[in-house]
Amino acid sequence: MSPSARLGEKVLGVRSRLGKMAAGAIGIWFTVGVSLVFVAAWILAEYNLWSQGSRVPALLDMLVLVGFAGSWLGYYLIMRYVLADRPLAVVMERAAGLRSGVLRGSMELGRELPGGVSRLLANEAASRVLGTLGTFSSGGLTGDLGKQIQFWTRRGLNTLMALTLLLVILGVANPSRSSRALGSLSSPLKTMRDPVLARIVVTPGSIEVLRGSDVQVTVQAPGRQSVTLGWQAAGDIPRSELLDLFEDRATYVFQGVGATIDYQIHAEDGGESEPYRITPIDPLFISELMVGVTYPPHTGLAPDEYRGDPPPLRLPVGSSLIFEGQASRTLSEVDLRDSLGVIVAELTVDSEGFGGIWRPRNSGLFDWSISDSQGNPPEIQPESIHLTLVPDSAPHITIPLPGQDTVLSLNLQQPLIIEASDDYGLDRIELVAYRVTAFGERNEPVAQGIDLGGTRAALARPLLDLTTWGLLPGDTVRYFARAADNSPAEQISTTREYVLFMPIASELQRAVEEQLEATAERLEELAAEAARQAEENRDLAREAAAQREIEEGSATDEQGRPDFEERQDLQRALEDQRQLTDQVDSLQAELAELERIMEEAGQSDPELARDLKELQELLEQLNDNDLQERMDELAQSLEEDDLQRANESLDQLSQQQEDFRERLEESLERFRRAAVEQDFRATTREAEELARQERALADAMREEDDPDLRPRQQA
Repeated sequence: MSPSARLGEKVLGVRSRLGKMAAGAIGIWFTVGVSLVFVAAWILAEYNLWSQGSRVPALLDMLVLVGFAGSWLGYYLIMRYVLADRPLAVVMERAAGLRSGVLRGSMELGRELPGGVSRLLANEAASRVLGTLGTFSSGGLTGDLGKQIQFWTRRGLNTLMALTLLLVILGVANPSRSSRALGSLSSPLKTMRDPVLARIVVTPGSIEVLRGSDVQVTVQAPGRQSVTLGWQAAGDIPRSELLDLFEDRATYVFQGVGATIDYQIHAEDGGESEPYRITPIDPLFISELMVGVTYPPHTGLAPDEYRGDPPPLRLPVGSSLIFEGQASRTLSEVDLRDSLGVIVAELTVDSEGFGGIWRPRNSGLFDWSISDSQGNPPEIQPESIHLTLVPDSAPHITIPLPGQDTVLSLNLQQPLIIEASDDYGLDRIELVAYRVTAFGERNEPVAQGIDLGGTRAALARPLLDLTTWGLLPGDTVRYFARAADNSPAEQISTTREYVLFMPIASELQRAVEEQLEATAERLEELAAEAARQAEENRDLAREAAAQREIEEGSATDEQGRPDFEERQDLQRALEDQRQLTDQVDSLQAELAELERIMEEAGQSDPELARDLKELQELLEQLNDNDLQERMDELAQSLEEDDLQRANESLDQLSQQQEDFRERLEESLERFRRAAVEQDFRATTREAEELARQERALADAMREEDDPDLRPRQQA
């Protein structure tokens, strides 16, 4: 490559370096300009100049574009004029210390050789200049121009760093403002469009207020200077009011609202609010309240109903409360709350009415919580409900008769009296008995029950009949009664357990004696009664006969005692005699039962059995056939209404009654004698029993440690 060409490359390198330096400086200062635009946008974003419809963001964007175009134009001009060959040569000559014109001349000779100039000389001149420039780098040949470019580059960088720090601070301080500024700069055409104003917000809108109260209406209309409030009260002409907005807000007060008011807001831009209504209402209060009470079915209680505030309620567990009420205006909620504020009953609301069913689980004081559609409570709350739940008590049952442990009677039948009661009703009572043998064996319990069907109190007189149990001396019978109420849980109460002791051998013998003595006393009473009846019947027969003679000898139609009185006397005489014969039959049956009991107990010796048989035969002979025939004749005469014949039968009956009395007295003597004999036998048995116990006690004292002997001694 020729020296001229190399010299051209050297100059081109310096021009390129200076061009890059100039481009960098221009770029830095363009960035500074953009940063300044961002700062201006952040400042203007707070004012109306940055609102929807503003052209300021577009102008700022235009400035950025103009700055970009100016930067490019400046770069072009620098490269064309400042870095052209002549000015660049001057800069390089000064930087390299060459004489003025040397470099430029070499450059011109290298591009075009004038006529008469030797190429060799031109190359020689170019070599000398290139040799001088070769000692400098491209940066060293930029000279004063390069220093100026570097100066502005450093100043631009410092300025850019300061602006960058400022932008960071502004972004952190108010991110939304920064975002709004950047968004408008990035979309200037969107920002330039006409603004869409926010909708008009009116509070409180449609509302119900107490009649006569004031209502303040607040209007929010962003982006507007004023709005018009139009309204019309019921029965009045339409009215309007211009409201000036301050910070997009205005208020108006409707004073003393007494009628329905329809109102709406209109704006100059054509915007308007929805139509609203102010409705005056009367104070909230409960005009009607009904509290019904339904009781559990087992109580048998009829439902109750209370109008208005109920009194303190004392209810059985399981009861339900039925509420129905009416308020003066629309309700939103009605419920009952306990002392802790917990909702225990949430009632159904239907406009002004409410109702529901509540089954309380706990006692306490329950407050009403009532509110209307606006959440306002009533002016006067209903009284709190004071509720006491009474649990169903267990039934009460006792056995007052005999009411204690006792010895079983000789006929092995124990009459009992059972008393039971319950607060709401008894379902049934049961008598449970079981046998415990002399050896300690327990038989299965036997229960007999009575269904009561909900009776609150019951008095039962059961007969504990043990005649078929095969009881032996030394056995015991244990019994108790239990009652179940008619509640769903069926509570059961039980009496204490009572004991019936089976008489021992000596006691049985003594009981037979007492039975014979009692029978003798009853025979004595029957004999006295038979004598009295025989005397009365004879007097009645004589009176009737005398009356007939008077009636037959009298010529007049006068009658004595009315027939119906005479018939009643005869009927009474017949009934009295029947009672006597029935009592004799009863005594005979008791002796037969006594004989059976002694045989089953193994205590009937031959002498006792013979005496009982003989006494039964005596009682059987008391009611002979003649006496029965006279009673039948008297009954037939009364049935046929033949009073004359009936009187004759009565006379004959009185004679038979006298014979009946004599037989009773004879039997009485025999019974007394049998009682004495039985007393002797019982005394003998008691003596034998006492001797046996003494021997057993002596044996026990001698053989105290013999385990096999103790059961026999105790038996």
